[in-house]
Amino acid sequence: MITVPLYLKMYKYITSRAIRDYLCPNKLITFTNFTITKVTLSVLETIVWSGSWECASWAGNQELAWGGYDWSILSVGQKIIFTVGFADPSLGWACISPRMGKDWGNLSVSQIDLTPGAEDQKVEFIPTAADIAHLQNDGGLVITGTDFVLKQVSIQ
Repeated sequence: MITVPLYLKMYKYITSRAIRDYLCPNKLITFTNFTITKVTLSVLETIVWSGSWECASWAGNQELAWGGYDWSILSVGQKIIFTVGFADPSLGWACISPRMGKDWGNLSVSQIDLTPGAEDQKVEFIPTAADIAHLQNDGGLVITGTDFVLKQVSIQ
């Protein structure tokens, strides 16, 4: 048995035939009758916002609200990932609060508590079907909370 390591990170879905068609013509392998038993794919992460926005005293970032992002592509099971840092890593507590645009209403998680530190942190929020409906129909996503620096928002 021959083991062929495959590092095909660019394709979300790929078939054995497509792999064979790629490998054989490019002389990465020189035979045509083989079976691929395992392909490992990375889950793609889409960055929807990046920058540096300091949130203090429940200010609100509305860059992904009111048409700032097309939330129609978000589906149940995906997660929203916030990458945050801290202006003052010595604080004992901070929080991030994902909200809908309309009236800054709460989503299913009203706030996510954070423990500030020197390193950036990734905070995951898995929206419910109701949350997704609010993001799609009620003005998108407002990000609020206190004592953190928002650096990136992505969907996975």
